[in-house]
Order: sequence, then structure tokens, then C-alpha cells
Amino acid sequence: MNPQAALLSLYERILLTFPAMVGALSETTYSTSPGGVARVPRDIVYECAAINRRAFTRVCKTELAPPPEGSPWAIAPEGYGDKAAGIADFRASLQPMIELIRATEDFGVDVEIPGQDKPDSLYEYLQFIAVHNLYHMGQFAVYQSLAGDNEMHWG
Repeated sequence: MNPQAALLSLYERILLTFPAMVGALSETTYSTSPGGVARVPRDIVYECAAINRRAFTRVCKTELAPPPEGSPWAIAPEGYGDKAAGIADFRASLQPMIELIRATEDFGVDVEIPGQDKPDSLYEYLQFIAVHNLYHMGQFAVYQSLAGDNEMHWG
């Protein structure tokens, strides 16, 4: 499989699966910290959408989208919304990446990443952003099980 096809398959799968996993959470689970110390799923959705936008602007070499708010972890701003709004925001953040992948022919170009000794190739960088989203999808599966849901919600 060529790099474009591999990335396109991966990102399209995330575009289907991430919203399905978030959608399987109850509104209460979506907006509550399990045990009072774990991250709130709404904050994770906000972070993923913000990081996706930031990655897109980095790749396009335009002014960087702002980093997610919060310290040390992203915290959704007041009024970020319910589950449906978070899912819509996530989808809107990932769709430009999919269009970029469709339009790209050379995935070997360098992407400068602040704080790294050397740039990543575009392919490596897009894989890293996908892994970030996949990592958090795993957290949603844990939140589901903590809430008593043992079903698979992978789309």
C-alpha cells in the first residue's frame, strides 16, 4: 500500500470510529471525571480537535492554530457544548487533514516540529497525529467500561 492510501485509510477509519466511541458515552460520562481525578472525556475531545487543527496549520505552513487551553492537560472552554457538539467539532477538525492527504503526492517532505532535533517527514508526522487520536480512543473504551458498558463501539 502506498503512503497516501495507508494514511487515507487510517484517517477515514478514525473519522468513523472516534465519533462512534464518543457517541457511545452517556452525556454524564462525557462530562464527568471518573473518580474525580481522571480527565473528563469532553476535554479529551476538545484536545484532539485542537491538536488536529494545529497539525493541519503546521503542515500547511500557515499561522499555527492556537494550542488547546489548559495546563497541564487541555480543558474544554466554558460552553464547549454537549457530546453532539464535541463530535461535530472533532469531525470538522479531521476533515481538512483527509482532504490534504487526498491532495498530497509527496509524503517525504519535512515538517518542522519545535523541540525536536530533526524534522519529521510529512508521512511520519501524519502518523503521529493519527496515533494521538487513537490513544485517546483507547481512553474512551476505558471510560465506557467504567460506566458499565462492555460493548465494542468501533463504528
